[in-house]
This record gives sequence, structure tokens and C-alpha cells, in this order.
Amino acid sequence: MSFDLPYESLTTVSDLIRRRRLSSAELTGAILQRITKLNGQYGAYATVLPERALERAKAADAEIARGLWRGPLHGVPIAVKDLCYTTFAPTCAGTTIFKTFTPSFNATVVERLEDGGAVLLGKLQMTEGAYTSHHPQVPAPLNPWNTDYWVGSSSTGSGVATALALCYGSLGSDTGGSIRFPSATCGLSGIKPTWGRVSRYGVFPLAETLDHVGPETKIARDYFYFPGDDSGFGLGFAVRTKQLPGERLPIGEYRWDGVGGTFFFIDPKDDMFLICMMQSPSQRGRIETELKTLVYEALP
Repeated sequence: MSFDLPYESLTTVSDLIRRRRLSSAELTGAILQRITKLNGQYGAYATVLPERALERAKAADAEIARGLWRGPLHGVPIAVKDLCYTTFAPTCAGTTIFKTFTPSFNATVVERLEDGGAVLLGKLQMTEGAYTSHHPQVPAPLNPWNTDYWVGSSSTGSGVATALALCYGSLGSDTGGSIRFPSATCGLSGIKPTWGRVSRYGVFPLAETLDHVGPETKIARDYFYFPGDDSGFGLGFAVRTKQLPGERLPIGEYRWDGVGGTFFFIDPKDDMFLICMMQSPSQRGRIETELKTLVYEALP
């Protein structure tokens, strides 16, 4: 396996797995080796699930070989913040009083990841109860860029694991900056979705009307592969646009016949990626139709 492969984007490895150019089991094994080597020093994971992850990865390889592809997370090693309920591992929420608490059901976001064939490597460390500080008996994750620097709060393990290539993306939660802070301090892309866009059912609460669940990824394009609402679409979609001489669509709101969404560009030095944060996933087809003069490749 290439030395650089753990540092590749989720988008890249997803495509390689789908085309059977890369084995999920091989990739998962390599990331688990990195976790064994580095997690003791950086403390990103609260719980690691190596046996279960390898079983899931082998199952993904077998399904893809049969022609069953569950979506862009199928076979991709990822992890979730340790406040997402899981029946197969404790949910401690950064505390010691819940260290043996194993829920009787999975959080909706976990179910969505499992249904999509994602390989869950484990549960990621966090501040106590998703508040500002780590429990004194729980080692705090360290910033992989400089261990003397702040690592953010409260999705600390999510930021560290993703930046350190101990997963290809992670789920965190954000009440007052807990996805955005670790993403900024660890050099990642993170998004706090619109409230209600991603289910919080089965997620340990800090403030019910302020909590949000969302991804932290290496590049912005990756987080659109994570599950959004119950329609089956993710947080948005991306289309690659033609470079039109002397013409650029400005960042902002666009509407066609009542169909609206917020668009913005990333990666402007190369191809332009036009990202649509939709009001409703059902709008995707209509928006793509309106953009047909610009679009030459729709991304999954």
C-alpha cells in the first residue's frame, strides 16, 4: 500500500474501493495499524473496534464484488464522536460515569452510516458531556500539528483522528463551535449543518435546541458524502463546472422558478466546484437541469 494513501481524501479512496482498485479490508487494516501506533500518543479514540471494523470491511469488499454498491461511504474507514449511541460499543460522552453504558439502540446517524456500508473504526474522544473541558481522568487528545497548541472543543478526537489520518472522515457535534473549532485548529474542513438537517436522535445532548451533528473531513468536497436527512441525500451536492472565459458565477443565492439554494466555489485554482446547500434534496434534479449549460460532470 502506498505510504500516502492514508492521507488521501475520502472522495479518492471511495472511488478506488468502488472500482475495486483498492480493498476495503486492506485499507482498514492499514488505518488500524496507524491507530495502534499513534493513538496512545495523541488520544484521538476513546474506543477502537478492530475486529468489527475488519469484518465490516471484508463484507464491503464481498458486496462490491457482487455488484452491490451501497454508496460513497461503502467500505470507507470512518469514526464517530463518542456521544453517538451504538449498540456495539459503549457511549461514554467524555465522562467516567458512563464508561460502561452501552445503549440498546443506535443513533440515527450511526444507522445511516451502517446502512451505507461505512466501516466504523471506533468512537472518538471528546470533552466531558460535550462541554468545554476534558474530564481530569480522561487524557485529552493532542493537536497533531503541534501538541502545545489548542485542539479545539468539544469534538477533539474527531479533529485529531481525521487530521492524523486515523480515519477518512468523522462525525462530530456542534453546539457553540465544537465542529468548527477542531476543524480550524487541525487544518480540516468541517460544517455545522442547518439545525434539523441531520438527525440528533440517539446523540447525547448538551443543549437540545442548539446541538448539531456534522462531519469533519480533510477537504470540503468530502463532507457532502456524509448522511443528511432521511431522504437519502447528504448535506448537499457538488457539480464540476466549465471555466467560462471572463465569466464567474458570484457566490450567493440563486433561484429558478421557486427552486433555491446557496452556491459557492471551492478549489478555484483548478476546476471550479459548485456546491449547493439545498433547501430540499428533491430540488437536486431541477437545479442540475438549470445548470446544464455549465455542468459537465455531476459528482455522487
